[in-house]
Amino acid sequence: MASSASARGRNSGGSSDGMTAVAEELSGLKETLTDGVSHARQSGTRVIKAAGDAAVQAAGSARDMACEYRDKVTDAVNERPFTALAIAAGVGAVLALYLFRRK
Repeated sequence: MASSASARGRNSGGSSDGMTAVAEELSGLKETLTDGVSHARQSGTRVIKAAGDAAVQAAGSARDMACEYRDKVTDAVNERPFTALAIAAGVGAVLALYLFRRK
């Protein structure tokens, strides 16, 4: 019984040291996680900003391209209005046949 009493005494003292070690380990993990989350947030912010910049640039390019095509079509219609009318009528007829065909 004396040996079990001394073992309990050592465990209670060791238990305090063990709790301190666990607390220190948890504190270190908390710091590591905090740093990791902060780094991930910064990286995510950079990625989102880059994606937004790329989207703005793509929208600008699409707008420029659409304006260019609009100008070309306008010029072509102004130069040859009857040809443009014939093309529009032909496209309309093809679409009507395609959309309203009976099965």
